[in-house]
Amino acid sequence: MNTLPDVQTGELAVLLGPRAARETMLSLTAVLALRGPVQVLDAGNCFNAYQVARQLRRHTTDLDAALNRITIARAFTCYQVVALFQQTQATAAPLLVFDLLTTFTDESVAVPECYRLLRQTTNHLRRLRRCAPVVVSLRLPRQPDRQGLVTAVTQLADHLLEEYPSRHPERVQEVELAACRGTSFVAGVSLPRLWKTRKNRRDNPRPPPPARRTPPPRRAPPPRLWKTR
Repeated sequence: MNTLPDVQTGELAVLLGPRAARETMLSLTAVLALRGPVQVLDAGNCFNAYQVARQLRRHTTDLDAALNRITIARAFTCYQVVALFQQTQATAAPLLVFDLLTTFTDESVAVPECYRLLRQTTNHLRRLRRCAPVVVSLRLPRQPDRQGLVTAVTQLADHLLEEYPSRHPERVQEVELAACRGTSFVAGVSLPRLWKTRKNRRDNPRPPPPARRTPPPRRAPPPRLWKTR
């Protein structure tokens, strides 16, 4: 799969990757800003407005109008993330959530508290997706006791795409949890090359390299003839 699935109003798509699918989310922001208003909630301090502006400049001459369609809000702690979702009004504009779980892996916050705050956040995700399509990007936490945070979010997903390399088969999935119907706001958006499904080398081994041509053996020089006096 090299394009994003169709995500409609009432559905939620989750992009799971080592960098929380940052490049894909920025490209998606630019595409949506060309079409209409878009809301961005940056929970991992990874939104790059300059990169979005460079992508927009390639497709429109009215850069200011496109940038003005993007509404950005940032949070730097898990408590601010919950407050940010509480303040976000449900509108028809598509909602993009960057790197949702980064602040929930803070060691200064107890694990039970992180799960409690995430339950409040997922409740708001259910509320917001009733009026607009929602795309959330995640990365796997390093702490084993917080791996369940990813499961709590992906259980809500209608579409789940993962970005991990094939050498980790337990992390490689492209799951369609719901059928796609009609048109949507992310239909046809291209994904980076690393999202493409890679073939298993065991099942499809590489062909052997072509045999090198050996140069012909050198001929010995003719013997030198000595004149006899």
